[in-house]
Amino acid sequence: DQVLSIRVKTFREDSKSHTDSLKKLLEFTIEDQRVFLQNGRWTRFNESYTEWLDESIDTSIEMEIPADPDLVDISANETDFNPTMAVKGYVVNDKDFTILLLKGYTVEAWDLKKGKTAYAVKFGTAQKVGYACDQAINVCEIIRNEPSKRAKLDLDTYCLWLILDRSINLTKLSGLKSIILKQKLDDWARRSREIGIKPQVRICLL
Repeated sequence: DQVLSIRVKTFREDSKSHTDSLKKLLEFTIEDQRVFLQNGRWTRFNESYTEWLDESIDTSIEMEIPADPDLVDISANETDFNPTMAVKGYVVNDKDFTILLLKGYTVEAWDLKKGKTAYAVKFGTAQKVGYACDQAINVCEIIRNEPSKRAKLDLDTYCLWLILDRSINLTKLSGLKSIILKQKLDDWARRSREIGIKPQVRICLL
């Protein structure tokens, strides 16, 4: 009966450590009861809200399924994938914390860049790619708060490159099963547009 009193300290290489309650860190959806737990609060959603959310992410975020044969089915893992993209003209910025420096701590801005498009790469199921959204939202907030950094980045598109389990067959983003992930995508897309950056999602299969 005291389990939700547990507090969790999180250490990340790209930000300061912080402590939260266990309940705030849990994310859980009960679809048949139309409720979800996020940021420590239970929230009920109705059909009108889910329809609005689906339409919002489908119309505001460009979804790309690349035709390049080398990207249709990917066999590499997350650690090995980024370096293999260098031969395809991508600049590898994985673990590069010098792109965005912010008052005493570092942020990993993205993993790859090609032209004026940055790519945050994340492997996993659709339910496990929320961290990529969090990373992209952090980048948006830094740029919004320090607009002088915007021109130096030479960036007009930010792409979440999601490499998903091949059992997930997506033709549009509304096909994702996680309402929490959809909310994060919608939040990120709105913040991106506000600072003049085009939001994009690229889907490949693992």
